[in-house]
Amino acid sequence: MTKKINKYSIEKYFKKLEIETERRTPKDIQKLLKESRYSESLNGPIEYGKMTIEHFIRSMVKSNDYWLNAYLDMKKTHRQYKRNIAQKLGVLNND
Repeated sequence: MTKKINKYSIEKYFKKLEIETERRTPKDIQKLLKESRYSESLNGPIEYGKMTIEHFIRSMVKSNDYWLNAYLDMKKTHRQYKRNIAQKLGVLNND
């Protein structure tokens, strides 16, 4: 028994949807499908439209996790910076 590989890209999905619904894909979605991001597994860029839905979801989750962690790190650094400034100005006690 051979293993089936999902080759059904997001781009193919929207083309099929256009045929079935007789409606064009919105311009913002078309633009997104042409955009690309770096893929670590491919060691190069890949367009969102060429991704499978699983690949797209995983890349969005990974990107979201990255930006969430970056925000939390920035917030922590900002708190430490404020605390250091306040201590230098003598506003906080050294408890």
